[in-house]
Amino acid sequence: QTIVVQGSNIQVILNKEQILNTDLSKVSSFMANKAHRGISLTEGHFGFAGHNDPVAYRKIKLKEIF
Repeated sequence: QTIVVQGSNIQVILNKEQILNTDLSKVSSFMANKAHRGISLTEGHFGFAGHNDPVAYRKIKLKEIF
């Protein structure tokens, strides 16, 4: 999985297939009609979600791209 974040733009590629390409600043509908409290953060922690399925990760690499 490759995740590229540039400002409010986020792109997610899983197994060489793009599964997300969006601008978070333009999101107008939310799950449970409640905006995520971190949607406008520009720095902080990075997390993975399994959406109720078991997950395991190895060899995670983060790098800053200019």
